[in-house]
Amino acid sequence: MESPGAPNRPLVNALARVNVEGVGTLDEFRSPSTRQSGCTLLSWEEFTSSNMESDVHFQCCAAVTAQGVPLHRRTKREGEKASARLRKDTLASLRAEGFDIRCTMYVADFDWKDNEHLTDCEGKHWTPSRQEWMRANLATLQARLVEMGLGFAYLNYTHHGLRFVHVYDEPVSCEDQEHIMAAMIAVYARFGLMIDTAVGDWTRVFRGPRVKRSFPKDADRPDERTWEQDWFYEERTDETMCSAKVLALPAPVKKTTAPAKAPVPMYEGDMPTPEECIALFEEPTGRGGTARKTELYKSLKTRMQRIDDPHLYAALVHQMPYPFEHGQVNTDMTRVVGSLCGRLYGEPYMDGPEPIFAMLLPGAEELPTDNPWINILWSMCVRMWTGEAAQHKAKEIEQEKAEEEQRSRMEELLDNLRALYPSTPIDQAWAMQHAIAKKGRDHYLLRLDGTYGTMAYEESTLPNAVRDSGMEFLVKLEEMRGKSLVYLSGRDLVKMHGFSLAGIGHSAFVSGAVLRFEGAGPTLVLQAYQRRRIPCRFHQEVDDLLHRSFGAQLKLFYLWVGEALAFDETGSLPLLLVIGKTGGCKTLVTAGLGHAMAGREVVKASKASQRFNAALLHSPIVHHEEEFHTARGEDSPAQAIRTMIGGSSLNTVERKGRDVGGGLEVQLRVIVTMNSKERAVRTMIGDQDLEPDDIAAVARRVLVIETEEGVDDWLEDYAEKHGRRYTDRWLEDDKLPEHLLWCYENRDRLRGELEDAGILPPNSKHGRFLLPSNAHDLFRAQDAESEVPDGLLCSVAQMFTCVPTAVLDSGSGEALRCGPKLLLLTGPLVDRQVDDRFGSTRKRRVAAVDRLCSSKPDIPWRPVPGAKKSRWRELDTEFVLRLLVARGFEDVADDLAAVRGEPDRVTDQGAA
Repeated sequence: MESPGAPNRPLVNALARVNVEGVGTLDEFRSPSTRQSGCTLLSWEEFTSSNMESDVHFQCCAAVTAQGVPLHRRTKREGEKASARLRKDTLASLRAEGFDIRCTMYVADFDWKDNEHLTDCEGKHWTPSRQEWMRANLATLQARLVEMGLGFAYLNYTHHGLRFVHVYDEPVSCEDQEHIMAAMIAVYARFGLMIDTAVGDWTRVFRGPRVKRSFPKDADRPDERTWEQDWFYEERTDETMCSAKVLALPAPVKKTTAPAKAPVPMYEGDMPTPEECIALFEEPTGRGGTARKTELYKSLKTRMQRIDDPHLYAALVHQMPYPFEHGQVNTDMTRVVGSLCGRLYGEPYMDGPEPIFAMLLPGAEELPTDNPWINILWSMCVRMWTGEAAQHKAKEIEQEKAEEEQRSRMEELLDNLRALYPSTPIDQAWAMQHAIAKKGRDHYLLRLDGTYGTMAYEESTLPNAVRDSGMEFLVKLEEMRGKSLVYLSGRDLVKMHGFSLAGIGHSAFVSGAVLRFEGAGPTLVLQAYQRRRIPCRFHQEVDDLLHRSFGAQLKLFYLWVGEALAFDETGSLPLLLVIGKTGGCKTLVTAGLGHAMAGREVVKASKASQRFNAALLHSPIVHHEEEFHTARGEDSPAQAIRTMIGGSSLNTVERKGRDVGGGLEVQLRVIVTMNSKERAVRTMIGDQDLEPDDIAAVARRVLVIETEEGVDDWLEDYAEKHGRRYTDRWLEDDKLPEHLLWCYENRDRLRGELEDAGILPPNSKHGRFLLPSNAHDLFRAQDAESEVPDGLLCSVAQMFTCVPTAVLDSGSGEALRCGPKLLLLTGPLVDRQVDDRFGSTRKRRVAAVDRLCSSKPDIPWRPVPGAKKSRWRELDTEFVLRLLVARGFEDVADDLAAVRGEPDRVTDQGAA
């Protein structure tokens, strides 16, 4: 990227959402993706005054360098500047690299559906009364905003409301933008206008004011130009937003949630008398003044036996004074009262602190009278009892909060499951029954997002795995059995929450792991691959090396790499055939592509083709070096090519000593590196007698890139200058993987540049055979070298001199000349022009002639009677000329070139 100068302020990022052909449109920019898209950097005045013949959207932020200069890249149009859409979560990494975001304006988004209180109308559309109300109140609103230093610079009506645009005097940071947005929402609320709070996101994309909207065909709506609609209205003013005054607005108060408190009133009972204390433990029998022990006494006696304090037991059983230590009365009393309150609070026979006071009263009565120890004892009992009540209340609140959180997490889990499996009835019982997926000794746990973890656990480790994953709200790890709390084992968890899998598959199109319900039972589909989470950076040094190696084909190589790493978006790709001498960078770039994946490797062809091919679970990139390895059941490399890049998922993946891995849902990216063209053709075509259409079918699946001459010498000099292993450090330092991941991030832009250059067809999309094949001529030329005899080649070339310029009735119809074209019927041509001296069967002679013809379909005009159903083929004179020169027939080639250059001549008997 370059930043030669700062454009005029303010700036807006304009993004075309619909590609429409026409002059003055932004149709060269693609729809924004979730990561990055091209966009045009325009001044706000230019943007609002232009009628866009496409559905153009805009943003109010731009990336800048450390010096504050807007960051942009060069585009194909001279003078245009482009910037990238950046998500909010990229701010930290952007700043770490020395860049930042600057915002140039604030857009207040007003919708009628949120402001029905302003008029007597309902709904979200404009009505005549709403238009009248808004225009009557705009002047007052504008005047009040100007008084506050907040005048808007532009407003425009939308389908369902309008937008007030405030332009800053100078760009502001992201933090200031968030502050301004929150404050402005409050300002508009003072005037009764409810502004959409979604504008708090500085990556928000807005539709432009003057754009053309296109609707799907099934919508039965014509295209709509906003500036031609009855509801459209815009107003421009000279007012701008003064950043200093805006930032002086009071910052919104951040509400903090205090921890839950348990407001428990102090215990209000009166201090019992000594007689009342005795009555708590003894009651008269009515028989001569004798007494018996109360139920409270019996319960406390049983409870006291569990307390390892003989003095407390004696105080209750024998009413003996508790021996408070002299000089530590207050400390010992506090300790004993606190311990008893903690042990006895919540017991069914304890409804207050009186029994505790009664137990300790004899000991307090024996204390010296220097302090009112009895009153102090009662005060302690009340205070400690109230404290215990508050703690229990807080625990109840915390328990309720935890239960509410568990219910919330359960609802979140169920919502995620219903989104993943819309055709399956999902409830809590279903989730509990499918919490643990098992296959053999492997167990996979359900996660909060509805997917399953990709790590397999042994049965014995399941309880710890559940704790670590935070799924205890679904999988209970303990239960009450009788009066005891029992911790459940892994086997218990599997019995309660486990279900069996019919198989395990792998796919590049899922994150985590999901179930597929088909066949004999559910199949767990695991995520196959991941790109490394490292920066995507352009390295000029790497680009220089690759440019030395691939020359003019570098952008095509970059696009193939970008689409290869988009394994979760792009379908099958052509096989990449890199041809060059030993000593080039073929192995280096292949290794770099592997290091861009989480597994940091490419799969060697030998490992991909053998029976135990578990290496395919680590990378979708298969490298064939010199030899093309075929898998089991494949007779030829051509058949292997069709299997790997023909658009279907890979066959079963088998791991030695483990269960069969299942199908791998991904189209592999195949790289073949070879030293010579002849070897490459023999590998791809083999010794089979293929028809031209078969050769074309194989060629469509191959992208050929040849390394430049002298790159090996250049690399030798480079290694002597920087060190023999200098380029190897590009892998260790992630320089090469970062550069190749930059290709992935910029594949949309690369595709657009190749389309503009005519290398790719217009409006090409991600999918099968995205890249054009340039292998057809190579395969035909190499094949013809061995399959077309010299005599046949010369005979066909010399036919140009003997066939009339234009023929209406050629008799047997074996050849038809019209201008510089020669049309052939291969069967009669072989029978009449070629005899057996070339030594082959008639079928092979027909195939040899076909190789000299282009693969174009039927000619649109057929002036020869009786040949309506015959297939005419056009002689590929360029191809024939190259063969003649390569075999030393320069004189025949000169004659052919001279005759081919004659102008079209049409007689009265024929017409082209």
